[in-house]
Amino acid sequence: MKKINALKEADEKEFGLSADQIEELERRLEKYHRGEMEFFSWDSVKERIKATEKNEG
Repeated sequence: MKKINALKEADEKEFGLSADQIEELERRLEKYHRGEMEFFSWDSVKERIKATEKNEG
């Protein structure tokens, strides 16, 4: 979150973010601050991908 907040506070030209990207970043930060975001471990994400591949393959 520190890196995301730094992006938000930095000059957008420094990072080359478009207006749409800045808007999306702000939307996601607001959602995070409201406690509406879900976070998953990398292991659980990999397992979900593997399960999807098995069902499609």
